[in-house]
Amino acid sequence: MGTQVDTGARIHELRERMSMSQRDVARRSGVPQATLSRIETGARDASAAEVVLIADAIGATVPEITGTSFVADESVRAARAVGEDTEAMYAALVRFLEVSDFLDRQGFGDCA
Repeated sequence: MGTQVDTGARIHELRERMSMSQRDVARRSGVPQATLSRIETGARDASAAEVVLIADAIGATVPEITGTSFVADESVRAARAVGEDTEAMYAALVRFLEVSDFLDRQGFGDCA
């Protein structure tokens, strides 16, 4: 994952973008508000479980919070390997993955 300051700053930014207070996120995630505050300020690392709970509570993805994305990195490599426009391929892949994630969250699972 990213550094604790980066991760905390991303959580803070995403939380505010959703117009949510720390208390709102604490209530939805089960992560105590005091812990969330320490994570946001970089005083404490978030555990993997906390990142998942917080991401779900604020409607974000784990890669948005951690600043890492295996899928994004691999899609750029694949586009370069076949000589495709990486930006267009990346945008299409992100749209597909967002739809896939939405369907998973709605309980459709693997519909292939």
